[in-house]
Amino acid sequence: AASVALADAGIPMADLVPAVAVGKVAGEIVLDLNKAEDNFGEADLPMALVPQSGRLVLLQMEGHMTREELSRALDMGVKGCHVIYDKMKAALRDRYSAARPTEVAA
Repeated sequence: AASVALADAGIPMADLVPAVAVGKVAGEIVLDLNKAEDNFGEADLPMALVPQSGRLVLLQMEGHMTREELSRALDMGVKGCHVIYDKMKAALRDRYSAARPTEVAA
């Protein structure tokens, strides 16, 4: 939400930065933890991505995951970031396409 607000305010940025949290709850890798899952899950992995470059700009893990679980969590998180990125771009497009004045035939 922060990078959408910056873009909406006209602040120049290289790209929007979507973020997600992936976690491990009851042995399952899950995307978009709720508060209880975050508090009582086995692991929490917030991440933020610059989609055009594919660079992770935030990656932090609390808890424990196996290498396989971490790999699945990273894949799930990157895919989730791309879904959010598409929604962020659509929200900005919709906002500014709706703000354009309609043309009047002469």
